[in-house]
Amino acid sequence: MSFSLRNLFLPAPLVLLSALAFSQKKDYLVTPRKDTIYGVLRNGIGIGNPRLRLVADSVEYPVKAGETEAYFDAERKELFRSRRLKANGKPVFLHCLAMGRINLYGYLGAAYDPGPGFTPGSGAPMGSPGLPYNQSTVLYAERTEGQLVKIRTEGVLPLSQKKRDVFLRLIADNPEVVAIYNENKKMADADVLYYIHEYNKRAAGK
Repeated sequence: MSFSLRNLFLPAPLVLLSALAFSQKKDYLVTPRKDTIYGVLRNGIGIGNPRLRLVADSVEYPVKAGETEAYFDAERKELFRSRRLKANGKPVFLHCLAMGRINLYGYLGAAYDPGPGFTPGSGAPMGSPGLPYNQSTVLYAERTEGQLVKIRTEGVLPLSQKKRDVFLRLIADNPEVVAIYNENKKMADADVLYYIHEYNKRAAGK
């Protein structure tokens, strides 16, 4: 079940949103006051990044993390939520991969990739011009709203026992899912999505 999480940023069966989210046929955003505004998402040309906005009844609403609680792209069937990766960090949009008792998010960030033959300590310091950086996806889980737990970073293998213990604590109250994990022991992107899906499915049935 190993594959690049970048594939999960496209509609796929493993992107497990709620039935309500999938049933929506219009783009929308959610304000910090929890008001929902339906319209059409548009991209504009900004400095550094495209300026995303929602157009509704000839009114443009900027879609910015920190000023927008969430937004939904109906064409791609993708939901994004504004969250802080750190307590005092800048809000960013995270792609919702699963929703339920435990929410699962994906975030694309920069990761250092020195390439083959690199000896630690022999290269230039981090952040030096010209060093190779690649985008890498980080999986975050959220059991309590606003409290994110980093699960794994794409391409970083093997996963440490500490990270595995953090994940096991999230699902510890569901022995059936813990048993599935113990039988499999794998923690690739698709495996994590599967465990969360099974956990949420059982939690919803209680």
